[in-house]
Amino acid sequence: QTEQMRAIQFRLGWHQVAPLQTAQLLIRPERVLKGKLPAPAALAAGFALRAGTALRDALKSKATGEVRELKSFDESHDRLWEACSRELHCAVRRDASYLNWKYVDQPGQDFLRLEVRSASGARGIVVLMFRDPDSAYRYRRGFIVDLVAPLSDDELMADLLMTAARAAAERGADALVCLHINGRLGNCLQRAGFRMRQPTRYLLVRPETVDDRLRRQLLDPDGWFVTHGDSDIDRPW
Repeated sequence: QTEQMRAIQFRLGWHQVAPLQTAQLLIRPERVLKGKLPAPAALAAGFALRAGTALRDALKSKATGEVRELKSFDESHDRLWEACSRELHCAVRRDASYLNWKYVDQPGQDFLRLEVRSASGARGIVVLMFRDPDSAYRYRRGFIVDLVAPLSDDELMADLLMTAARAAAERGADALVCLHINGRLGNCLQRAGFRMRQPTRYLLVRPETVDDRLRRQLLDPDGWFVTHGDSDIDRPW
C-alpha cells in the first residue's frame, strides 16, 4: 500500500502487524553493483563483500544432512509441516497438498525444490525460483520462495539457508532474495550473511470482530509466518 492508503485503512480500523522484510545475499556482488557504481568501484566493493566470512562459509561448507532435489511432495512433508506448525499461530497450511499445488502442478512455472533429510526422514525443505536479468535488474536473481522447517532449530536453519545459497550460486544467481515476515527467520537469514533492505510493504489486519485471545495472536508479529509464496507475485501471468 501507499502511505496514504495505509492512513485510510488505519482510520477504518486496520492495524499494522509487521513490515514485509527483504533479505538479500550478494553471491556475486560485483555484478549486482555494476551500473550502480563506477566499474572499478563496483569490482573492488564486490570482491570485498564476497570475502565476507558468512558468505564464504555458506558457499564452501557442506550440509550436515543429505540434500536431494524433489519432484513432488508426499506424506512425509505432511508430518514435517505438522511439526513446524506448532511454533506458528498465523500461517498458510504448507502440507503436501498445498506444496504440490503451488510448486509442482502450477502451470508456467519452474521451481527448484530441495530437501534436507536425515536417516529419520525430511528435516526441512526450501523452494527456489530464478529470474534472468531484465531492464530493471541487470543481474540474475534467485528467490527463496518458501521453506518449511522448525524455525527454532538454528543448526537446521543454517543448513537449509546454506543449501539454498549453494544451489543459487551453482545456477548462476548473482543475488539470493528472501521476502518474509517472521523474526526468527529474519535472525537466521542475517546469521547466514543476508542483509536486510529498508521495508516498503506492510502486513495489515482488521481484527475488530474477533475475541481478545485471537486478536492478540493476529497482532503479534512473532506469530506470523509469511513468505514470497504467500503472494501472487511468483505467477508468470
